[in-house]
Amino acid sequence: MSATVYGVVNANGSKRSGQGFSSSKVDQGHYMINFSPVLSEPPAVVASIVDEGYTWNVVVQAITKENCRIEVGNVTRGDGLDDMPFSFIAIG
Repeated sequence: MSATVYGVVNANGSKRSGQGFSSSKVDQGHYMINFSPVLSEPPAVVASIVDEGYTWNVVVQAITKENCRIEVGNVTRGDGLDDMPFSFIAIG
C-alpha cells in the first residue's frame, strides 16, 4: 500500500504545512525532507516553488524511503543555490 506525504517548506527550512514529514535547511538552497514514518519504498517526489518563482528551479535529489534532498536556485542569477519556499508531494 502506498503512502502520500506532502507539504510546504519555508525558506528557512521550517515546516509551513503538510503531514508525514519534518524538514530542515542543510545549507544555502539545500533542504532535507525526512519522512515520518519511514515509507515502505522510495517514493516518487515532485516539488514546485511557492510564491513568485518563474525564474527559480527546484530539483529533487537523493530519494530514499527515509528522506530526500531538495535544491533551489535562481536560473537568471547563475550564482548557485538560494533559499526559497517550496511545496512537494511524495508518493511511495
